[in-house]
Amino acid sequence: MAIREGISIFHLVVAAIVVGIIGYIGYRISVLRYTPAPTKGWGDRDYDGMRNLRKGVFSDATFPPTTPINRFAIATANYGGVMTDPASLTNPFIGVVMTEAARLQVDAGARAIIFDVWPDPADRDRPTVVTMANANDSMMVTAGGLDKGVGRYSQWKQLTRNSAPLGDIMKAAVDTAFTGPQSTDPFFVVLKLHGTMTAAYLNVMGNIVGSVIGGHAMGGNWNKCANQSAMNTEPISTFRSKVFLIVIPEIQPGYDPLPNVTTYGGFMNTYRNTTMWEVTNAMEMTQPNTILFEPSGLAMITATTEVNGVPQTLAQSGICVVQPSTGGRSAVNPALFNDASYTTCLKSGAQMVAVNLLGQAEGDETLSTFFDKSNFGSYSFRLIA
Repeated sequence: MAIREGISIFHLVVAAIVVGIIGYIGYRISVLRYTPAPTKGWGDRDYDGMRNLRKGVFSDATFPPTTPINRFAIATANYGGVMTDPASLTNPFIGVVMTEAARLQVDAGARAIIFDVWPDPADRDRPTVVTMANANDSMMVTAGGLDKGVGRYSQWKQLTRNSAPLGDIMKAAVDTAFTGPQSTDPFFVVLKLHGTMTAAYLNVMGNIVGSVIGGHAMGGNWNKCANQSAMNTEPISTFRSKVFLIVIPEIQPGYDPLPNVTTYGGFMNTYRNTTMWEVTNAMEMTQPNTILFEPSGLAMITATTEVNGVPQTLAQSGICVVQPSTGGRSAVNPALFNDASYTTCLKSGAQMVAVNLLGQAEGDETLSTFFDKSNFGSYSFRLIA
């Protein structure tokens, strides 16, 4: 009898474990397949409906066309092409990569958009838009399948439910940018390049990006970053109806962004011989934090150095972009601007401060500030005080 009872208990335990495993697998499958209904905007705002109420920077005399481009703050979207939704213990993902997200971000008024770009693990020559976890975050989620390293993004864990081709996502943004009342406004695309790359990958990306930009490319004198140093003097009229491409390579100690390459100098030696170099208008070429910063790094933007004997900040002498990390478990603006508020970031003088325009709570203070008429409620450009 005791033996039979022991066997029955054993079977019950095994059955419970099997049921638990089946339940967990079912849960993971449901989470992976679940896609929240796409939002139309923020709160009661319909971004599609809003776009026709917006005004172009050249539509009236509010902004003199001779004003240098770096005198403007520009409405900027973070999580380019990502329809974010709140992550939780039962939902480890922050959203879905889709063309609809890129289109809505531009409809909302973004005239600059930051795309996080990674090689596709299944085809290393194929650039994709996807959000990966920052290795500084302790909660890792599903494996992204990319090469391992020991740098900041060493775990290569995918935060979005999917990835999508860069060309498709970028095209949705560019096509939307040049229709409607803001069609003559400049449009800035910021590509943040992550992962282990190859020259072939950069050549494929350059062909894709060049094709998407098409007739909206800057003049030839802006290719290969040839005029990057003129951003503090070039009038905004030069950028009318143009796409300006900024590239930020993620160079981190501990892994090679290119084969046997660990430094900016080594990366640039290869990059200058690819088609991506042909279409790049500005780039972080020498060290991190010369263009791109997180909110915790505002002091580097506001610090002054002498340029031809005149004290200037980085923002006064060029272009600065502030992007809160997309590698955390939360994509809500209060968490993203925890180190410094959106208003504080704007006051640093940075031309582009990236906000998440999608999947935010109705009372989000960051978006309230973003859409305030003193910022980007009507125009997507604002003169920096």
